Amino acid sequence: MKVLRVLLILNVLMVFTLVIKPFFRDGDLSSYSVVPEDYRMFFPPIANVFPKRPPHNLIREFEIHNKSIIIEPRRPVGVILDSDHYYLCSEDGYLLFSIGNKEYLKTYPLFVEVFLNDTKFSQKSLEVLERIRPLLKEPIVSVVFFESKRLVLLKGVTIDLASWKDAVENVRVLKEKFPELKPGGRYLLTPEGILVEMK
Repeated sequence: MKVLRVLLILNVLMVFTLVIKPFFRDGDLSSYSVVPEDYRMFFPPIANVFPKRPPHNLIREFEIHNKSIIIEPRRPVGVILDSDHYYLCSEDGYLLFSIGNKEYLKTYPLFVEVFLNDTKFSQKSLEVLERIRPLLKEPIVSVVFFESKRLVLLKGVTIDLASWKDAVENVRVLKEKFPELKPGGRYLLTPEGILVEMK
């Protein structure tokens, strides 16, 4: 039974190393650490190399039970450009992995004016991400400017905002009025949900 446990753990480590690792930049494996003392009696041969917490941003939770291993992935919600590389990022502000082409921009909005702490959003950018989460479900949202409080919708329509609250509370207005908006036009969304064209 002990041999089977060791083989199972080694198999999981191989998946992390061979499948997930190539998607990450160098240095992203700093979260490897020694297993707590509780694990040493179950996995003594590999106690010093087994990760204490998920070794990659792609994994939110990683738990080992007697008969199973639970892996919960993070859900991507957008794309950012950092150091000439595009990265898919999660709903809790982690950079998941570098993407080689721009196909993801057809599925997820581009985040602009985002500040990072290593491979995670800064606290300020994370607060904005949490506020705008309802907007990210809408396929008409193409680009989000975190600092400028601005949205770019499909057709190149720009929406200026006084606050993120205005956009979140008036998502229905944006969806209903979108077919009437001029391609490349610029509008101000008021707190009352009125779109004012800007010249």
